[in-house]
Amino acid sequence: MSSRLLGQSLRGAVRTRYNLTRTWRSFRSHRNHSTSSSSRHGAFYTETLPAMMPIFLLGSAIYLGLRLTEMNLLHERFLEEAEARIKQLEDDVATLEAARRGDDATEEHSTQHTSSSIPEHQPPSKWRVW
Repeated sequence: MSSRLLGQSLRGAVRTRYNLTRTWRSFRSHRNHSTSSSSRHGAFYTETLPAMMPIFLLGSAIYLGLRLTEMNLLHERFLEEAEARIKQLEDDVATLEAARRGDDATEEHSTQHTSSSIPEHQPPSKWRVW
């Protein structure tokens, strides 16, 4: 009797394994069939996108290189313009100082007595010490 029960349990295990294998095969064939029906999308993702990666990387590297070059050139142009403006302002200051020295020399003799007798009134400072 025990051999009979053992035989039945083995047959049940074999049947269960057969059913699972058959189910797996049908699932796999269904899965392959479903991917073949959407092969246009699959082909796009498997063929086109990997081929686009080097192009994307090369384009990004070129863009970043050109952007860096543009930023360097803009900075150089800004420095040149700033230096030219500084030189112009220094020249203006030098001419104004020369004009002031010339005016001071002539006015010094005429206003020497009047400027010392009139105190200058300065408005109080609005700066607060915290």
